Amino acid sequence: MLYRLVLLLLSPMALAAQEPVQFENQILPILEANCFQCHQETYTDAEERLREPKAGLRLDGAGWILRGSDYSEVLTPGEPDDSLFYELIALPADDESRMPAKGSPLADAKIELIKRWISEGADFGDWKGKPGPKKAHAKVTPKKTLLLQSLAEGTSEASAAGITRAAGTLAQITSALPGTGLLRVDFAGNREQVGYEAVSALMPLRELIVELDLSRTKVGDRAVGKLARMPRLVKLSLAQTEIGAGALSDVATLPELRVLNLVGTKIGDGDLRRLAKLEKLETLYLWGSKVTAGGVKNLRVLLPNCRVVLQAGLPAPEVGAEPQGRRRR
Repeated sequence: MLYRLVLLLLSPMALAAQEPVQFENQILPILEANCFQCHQETYTDAEERLREPKAGLRLDGAGWILRGSDYSEVLTPGEPDDSLFYELIALPADDESRMPAKGSPLADAKIELIKRWISEGADFGDWKGKPGPKKAHAKVTPKKTLLLQSLAEGTSEASAAGITRAAGTLAQITSALPGTGLLRVDFAGNREQVGYEAVSALMPLRELIVELDLSRTKVGDRAVGKLARMPRLVKLSLAQTEIGAGALSDVATLPELRVLNLVGTKIGDGDLRRLAKLEKLETLYLWGSKVTAGGVKNLRVLLPNCRVVLQAGLPAPEVGAEPQGRRRR
């Protein structure tokens, strides 16, 4: 599209965001340096101790990554917020579930690179790694693509100048679905500077934004109030922000919201009732918040079709438990 070409010329940062991530050159080195020690085929270390992959999770082959751990999948191509592969490395540095378990947390730039790789479909290219289970590899969730195609009907693309103004110096605004004007907004690398003004700057694009990541930013209830004017917003992350119950009342007005991330917020059991109007909500992330198992139970009465994730991590299976094909809910 012409406007995307112009935008790329205007913004080197946008140019980098538009180029597909190459697994073998960009993602694999991160895994080798930070993950393989605990998540590769069984080996004998320098002290002649047998080392088996923790939780049965191997990351040294494409088939093994797609298989996941002994009891849970860890990668959903096209959906980083539904992939433990991303979720666990994005946890706060002091969270006991954060990966890698040893050494320093990954740099923000590496975390965002992994997120973008998954968002683009988690394509391994020609890399296969160690031979492993054979599993069909889906590029992008068809359901999501169909949804975005439907939401794109009747919309017009934003101008390159309009996108540049809305992005300012903080946001990365990219296409959410090729061939449409729908947009994805992220603030990777600039989160500490993002507040009410940055959200307000997005308003001229409010009809086109379908994905918005405000995690770890300085936004509060006032800024979230602006989001109520985004009729096509499908995925919203407010993880590790200072929002309160009032923000949920505005979030509850979003007619197309499917995925909501409230990880690490101060939201509690009594606040969840404000989300009862989100009849299309499919996934809600709550670990690290003030919500308890009892609060989740009550919410499921109000939103029976919503998957609520209250815990993160790759815990060992319970004694006598059989491996599961999907993560525990």
